[in-house]
Amino acid sequence: MVKEAPGPGESGGNHATARRLCNGAAFVRFDEADDFPQQKAALEAEMAARKAAEDALRRREAQLTAFVETASIGLHWVNADGIIIWANAAELDLLGYDKDEYIGHHIAEFHVERSQIEEILACLSRGERLRDREARLRCKDGSVKTVLMDSSVLWEDGRFGHTQCFTRDVTEQRRAEQKLAAANATLQQQVADLRQLQERFQLAAHGRTLTLFEQDTALRYQWLYPIHPEHAGALGRTDEEILGSAGAEIAALKRVVIATGLMRQAEVCAPLPDGIRYYDITVVPKLDPSGAILGVTGAAFDITARRQAEQALRDAKEETARVNRELEQRVRERTASLTDLLAEMESFSYAVSHDLRSPLRAMAGYAAILQNDHSAQLGDEGLRMLERIIRSSERMGRLITDVLAYTRVNRDRFELTPVGLADCLWSVVQHAPELQPPQANLIVRGTLPTVLGNEIFVTQVLANILGNAVKFVAPGTTPRVEVASEVIGDRVRLSIRDNGIGITPEHRERLFGLFERLNAGGRYEGSGMGLAIARRALERMGGTITVDSDGRSGSCFVIEMALAS
Repeated sequence: MVKEAPGPGESGGNHATARRLCNGAAFVRFDEADDFPQQKAALEAEMAARKAAEDALRRREAQLTAFVETASIGLHWVNADGIIIWANAAELDLLGYDKDEYIGHHIAEFHVERSQIEEILACLSRGERLRDREARLRCKDGSVKTVLMDSSVLWEDGRFGHTQCFTRDVTEQRRAEQKLAAANATLQQQVADLRQLQERFQLAAHGRTLTLFEQDTALRYQWLYPIHPEHAGALGRTDEEILGSAGAEIAALKRVVIATGLMRQAEVCAPLPDGIRYYDITVVPKLDPSGAILGVTGAAFDITARRQAEQALRDAKEETARVNRELEQRVRERTASLTDLLAEMESFSYAVSHDLRSPLRAMAGYAAILQNDHSAQLGDEGLRMLERIIRSSERMGRLITDVLAYTRVNRDRFELTPVGLADCLWSVVQHAPELQPPQANLIVRGTLPTVLGNEIFVTQVLANILGNAVKFVAPGTTPRVEVASEVIGDRVRLSIRDNGIGITPEHRERLFGLFERLNAGGRYEGSGMGLAIARRALERMGGTITVDSDGRSGSCFVIEMALAS
């Protein structure tokens, strides 16, 4: 019999054996010696049952662990910092990593789209569950696996313990889906092409451009589709019967198909009641199930419009060629005439300019004699008139000289040779006191390169431009000229900048014309041909000249010529 344990100060008796046996959280006291064996046996049975349950639980746990470890679906745990803390064999086999290559690493190292990891961890931290979240994982061999992930968080006392993420490999499924999508797209394109072909066939058939036919071994027409008006009465007849001698060529082509069993294609001419028509025909043998040739079948495409267009194009080309030949002949004739005329004009201008020098020298000589020997008889007014005659003769002399120079630039034959710009510049300055100090300040910046040109013409160009630079300055101003160059690719750019009166923008192009004198009031001497000579000389040497000026603070002339290699 089970009795309550005695309280504080109570005795259990002489024959009572007091024992305390642990049974969960309760203590049971056995007072009667006679009942102890039964109670002990019951307790031992209960403890055995509990041990058996614990053993079964451990076996189940071991079985569950083995099941998870050997499951065919990948599983891994990630802590709140994104570090992989455990992964089963399927997960490792899926990606090809060993445990030490995967566990302990950040999960972002294995995601192709690393930015997804922050988003995934943020969703899981809010208690959300991820279902079929697609991701791409990088394998050890460099390949990429497409997976679907189901993930949730195991919370421990309200804190983020670790994720529980199942990984299913859908790489092949996605590839199959992509192949299926590509196949569907191809099929849809083929269906669209077939529909377009059908529409074209219908348009061609009903537009009298396409005809399908079948003929027996005797080449009698058995079937035509569609039967256009020009084909009426063709059934049961041969090409020779329908077209005469023109049909013999077509029939010969079809007999070759019957004899060889091979396809033939050709463009043929058919004189029909409504006029001559051209066809592109394709003929193949018509076979029975055993392979015996029963005749021919094929298609005839009306290409009359194309042949007419081709003929029209050929005619147009021939007409164009004829017109071009006539135009070229006219151009040659007019060019020859113009060349002769220019040569005559150049010869005339040269002769006139040259012949004018003799009377001009005589006029200047007589004027000088009057000035020297008879000035007392002329008086003041006569001397003023004589001075004007002398200045006019000098100006006329310079004009004749410039005309001859311009004529020489156009007439002289020469080859381009290397010309040193520095040598030409020194030659100009040496023979022009007005370019030397103190009359002017000439500054050369850097080294002047060698160009392809003619030394006489290059010197003439520099003399004309530098002469203008020191001539056209405001009264009381000392001329200042800066010369600089730069090489741009295979070209030389020479800049000549002055402090003269400048050129207004609207007069820049006129500046290079013949006899153009743009200075106000005629205060500056000159023939107006210096820059025209410079431009023409540069053009003949393959060069150019431009000017930049605001009309107030000087001018900058820019010359470009080929660089001598």
